[in-house]
Amino acid sequence: MDKTKRKFDNWRQLTELGYFKKLEDGRLALVEPGIEGIIDFHTHLGWTSLIAARVDVTRETPETKHNFHPDLAVDMDIYMGQNFYNERPKWGVQDYTACTIKPFIKGKHHTHTIPNAIREMDALKIQKNVMLSLDFKWSNYNTRKMGKALKGNDRFVFFCMTHPKSKKRERTMEEFLEMGAKGLKIHPEMQFSSVDKPEMISMLKLWKEKSGGLPVLAHSGFNGFEPKSSKEHAAVEHYWAFAEALEGSPAIMGHSSMNQYRTAIEIAEKHPHVYLEIGGQPPAHVSEMLDRLGPDRLLYGSDWPIYPQATAIAKVLVSTEGMPEVRKKILRENARKILKLT
Repeated sequence: MDKTKRKFDNWRQLTELGYFKKLEDGRLALVEPGIEGIIDFHTHLGWTSLIAARVDVTRETPETKHNFHPDLAVDMDIYMGQNFYNERPKWGVQDYTACTIKPFIKGKHHTHTIPNAIREMDALKIQKNVMLSLDFKWSNYNTRKMGKALKGNDRFVFFCMTHPKSKKRERTMEEFLEMGAKGLKIHPEMQFSSVDKPEMISMLKLWKEKSGGLPVLAHSGFNGFEPKSSKEHAAVEHYWAFAEALEGSPAIMGHSSMNQYRTAIEIAEKHPHVYLEIGGQPPAHVSEMLDRLGPDRLLYGSDWPIYPQATAIAKVLVSTEGMPEVRKKILRENARKILKLT
């Protein structure tokens, strides 16, 4: 094993770090001792919009087709999204077209299902996935479907989504809370609204009131390849207002604002209720977060099924080598505290 290695021809070569072994079907299994009960704070199910063929999220398929292909190189020294665009610069168009306007084609997203998620979780000692909804402005279809599918399943935590400009947002929040939602997901790019817009701020405050202060996870930052409008919506400068609107309840910055992570750290330094979900961040960035914030407000997340869950676990393990208590906090304990799990 070589725990100093940072560049791999593909993500299955992460076994060379010594933390994983490869199973016969190509999955990675976690073998690092002393780790169990991981909580992944950033995952999704297959979703669709417009005229695309709908996904049966309860169906098992022989394999999970991650957007980050198993033959793509992994560079652990850069943010994972930047690595991805370097490897597949047109991946968004190639993969998401089938999610929206191809009614007779079942793309990768049809393998992003509950039983497929559990299969990957089991091999990696992941106890729970926090499942984040994805819906465009004109629909709550995917959120409603996901909430119904996950109800009563203790391997998943349901985070709902509603649009800040929706006239029905209060009613849909109440509906999703009745379904068992334990948090709210916002995605400024998909919702075409920056987090500091009046409608977004009022929605965050409404959620805080309706939910009794349940957490909010916001997609944040950019890696440099997005369209100009997307960068403007998710630029980290807007997130000071996000933190202020949720004062006193958990405000989670998804991806730790990607390449804008240092400003995300500054926001967290000023606001003790702000957490950074570190999925995709290279070990050097995670180490900087630990130096400035300590271990209590960092959360492991993978952005599955875009990426295999093992890639983000590997980065946490490299960042916390020789620090078992810090590992436990990032991989499990901090999430348990936010989600109020006993």
